[in-house]
Order: sequence, then structure tokens, then C-alpha cells
Amino acid sequence: MYEPQPVAKNMSVLDEHSFPAWLLPLFTLTDAANVAEPCDNDRDARDTVRCAGSDYGSVLFATLLLNLGRTAETTREMVVEGEYGYGGVGRGSAEITLWLPGGDGWLDML
Repeated sequence: MYEPQPVAKNMSVLDEHSFPAWLLPLFTLTDAANVAEPCDNDRDARDTVRCAGSDYGSVLFATLLLNLGRTAETTREMVVEGEYGYGGVGRGSAEITLWLPGGDGWLDML
């Protein structure tokens, strides 16, 4: 059951200290035709994110998105990193940054 919670910037709710790494979501960057490999040097071609991992990891990520979407939420940028950062994604996953309207990263993208 979902319970709304505030999100602390740079403190991932998808923490390896709370969940084993194999339960965390995985992200791969590719292109729409699934031709660009994750290790490809052509970053501009990789415009599609594929999500994988366990169902539990998908639910954890959906919970993060729901919490970020709360009207009372003040966090406008969330970094979900690998095991050597704040954590939040499984081993071998691409790290992601979520920018929401009003955040510094959002202004850079306009």
C-alpha cells in the first residue's frame, strides 16, 4: 500500500542499505530501435530509457515518482546513483537525474 512520504534530496529512498542491490531498479540507455549499445560513445543517439530489474524495484521507483509528484514536495531534483554514490539503482545500471519544474536542472534543459 502506498503512503506518501517527503523526499530528501540526495538521500535515495531506493537505498542499498534498506534493500538488497538485486531488488533495485535497473536502467539502460539506448535508442528507439534498440541499436545503440549501453557502452556506445555516441551519447546523442541514446534517447530511450529501458527499465528492468525486479518487480519490487519497479514499485520502489514508482513510489519515488509518486512522492516527487506530491504538491507539498519541495525537492526539485533527484539523483539516483549506483553503488558508489548515494545508491538507488542496481549494479550495472545507468544512473539517472530527475529534474522537476522549478529546479536548477529544469532551467538548464529549457
